[in-house]
Amino acid sequence: MARNSEMHDFIASNCVDGQTVPGGDQAAAQLLFDVADATWRCEAAKVLKQDGNKRDLDDLPEAQGEPGTLLRTSYEVRERAYAELRRLLAAENQ
Repeated sequence: MARNSEMHDFIASNCVDGQTVPGGDQAAAQLLFDVADATWRCEAAKVLKQDGNKRDLDDLPEAQGEPGTLLRTSYEVRERAYAELRRLLAAENQ
């Protein structure tokens, strides 16, 4: 739990106000998303007692967690990191 919490704190401190990566570095954004995704999957697997590698975790509403929980916070950080990555990829393709 402490390890997951430390990772969450790192990710949250790097995902403030929608600015995931300073300077729009796509490689850094990908890395941040990968870490955020792994953190969320780890927490979801513990809370839901499921395999964290299952792709269908994304489709489970309960995998978003309840407000105020580490699961919810890690899900929201993951979503922000994903949105930033998509934004950078879209900008590159314009």
